[in-house]
Amino acid sequence: MLREIPTHLIGGPLGAGKTSLIRSLLAQKPAGERWAVLVNEFGEIGLDAALLATDVDGVAIGEVAGGCLCCVNGVPFQVGLGRLLRRARPDRLFIEPSGLGHPQALWKQLQAPPWSGVLALQPLVVVLDAAALASGQPLPEAQEQALEAAGMLLLNKSETLDATQRCAVRARLPVLPLRWSVRGHLALRDLPTSVAGEGSATTWAALPEAPAQLGTVLLAERPLRAVREQDGQFAIGWRRRCVSIGPQWTPG
Repeated sequence: MLREIPTHLIGGPLGAGKTSLIRSLLAQKPAGERWAVLVNEFGEIGLDAALLATDVDGVAIGEVAGGCLCCVNGVPFQVGLGRLLRRARPDRLFIEPSGLGHPQALWKQLQAPPWSGVLALQPLVVVLDAAALASGQPLPEAQEQALEAAGMLLLNKSETLDATQRCAVRARLPVLPLRWSVRGHLALRDLPTSVAGEGSATTWAALPEAPAQLGTVLLAERPLRAVREQDGQFAIGWRRRCVSIGPQWTPG
């Protein structure tokens, strides 16, 4: 049975330091606990999941590449999260949407079925680039909206800011619990939490499942190039060429 898994949604623009924050928290995982992380990559070639790879026991990483988790009703998200929960059976879950995603909408939708009885959603953490804010750079609209639902702001890359600059940055932001950070560090005890609700338990069988898919064989030929563009941001990467085959295929 699954019930009330503490779940932390980590929002923020591209490059603000969301992955660095999660790495910092993973390094503080109490022994004996099982943690899981679901990462959404902007590009088709995942990098953040590789950066989160750790030797710490009891950490499972899942990935949804190629887009933004704008809506939990999307099949990739439903399947990716359901698969990760089945595999890891975590005591705590972190979700890192793409910097081009919509954290506020995702945070609200995670409180609805089928996840409302499974996830104990904690206050939204939004990671911001303090140096970029100090230089006057605007926040993307989706991240500006996320501030309305945030339970904490983590002002990363703050090591070069003096007191005057920090005051100017604070003045741009809503009055919320705020932490200044370097390299995404945050003490686990400072991670905002809320009391779990009384949601009903959910069985593993009730989680979304992946439809039958073709198998994949990787070929050692010329790599495939994958390119993605959204809101003026570009991602490009390469991976081994692959072909799909039927699930009943056996080597000849």
